[in-house]
Amino acid sequence: MTTPQKKLISRTASLEQPMLDEHRVLKLEGARNCMAALQLALDAHSNDIRERVMKRKAEHAKALNEEKENQNRIKEEMDMLKKKEIEIVKDIQREAQEREEMNGQIQQYQRQIRSLSTTRGGLIAEIEEYRERIAKQKAVVESEQKTLDVQASKNAPELAFCEQMLGLKLRSDKPDFIVLTFSQIDDRQPDRRFSIELDLRDTDYKVASCDPPPHNLDALIRELNSSRGFYTFIKRLRAAFRGVVVEEKRA
Repeated sequence: MTTPQKKLISRTASLEQPMLDEHRVLKLEGARNCMAALQLALDAHSNDIRERVMKRKAEHAKALNEEKENQNRIKEEMDMLKKKEIEIVKDIQREAQEREEMNGQIQQYQRQIRSLSTTRGGLIAEIEEYRERIAKQKAVVESEQKTLDVQASKNAPELAFCEQMLGLKLRSDKPDFIVLTFSQIDDRQPDRRFSIELDLRDTDYKVASCDPPPHNLDALIRELNSSRGFYTFIKRLRAAFRGVVVEEKRA
């Protein structure tokens, strides 16, 4: 190789070296820009992924809370339903017991009705018997009343004589009772009162009170109820009162 050729080659090499360095710088700068763009893209993608993860995490947490609330609500509803079920069971048991007691009462009432139906005939017969007795008693009372009326008409003049001559007075302080009061029996005290109250509510005479009571008063009443002789009873009662005075004088 000649000297001029060597110089030409050397000159050409010296010119190409700066061009190569500039090309490398440009290429390196481009690579850096690409790396920066890639880094930005990666950062954006990472941020997007992070935001999605956070969003999904928040949604998942919200869903878990809602699910928990739903479970709590369902549990409360189930507890309430269980309580209602227990109350319903108790109501059913109580109604069953009440129904059983009611059936027992109904059966008891039915037995009582059958018993009453069985004795109804006997009761009707007894009622009829009592009616017959009452009718007979009424007839006896009416007959006795007629007898008393007849006797009263006969005794009226005699009673008037007794009131005037024997100091006898009759009065009635209440219905169906008569009081006989005697005076002029005790010669020591002519105005002294001897009285007896007779109960006329029944067929037979009864003594309601007597002052003073003679010792034979019961016998006098029995004789009066047997004979119905009222005037005779008055005379014998007066004699009995005189006997009381005699006994008092002897005492």
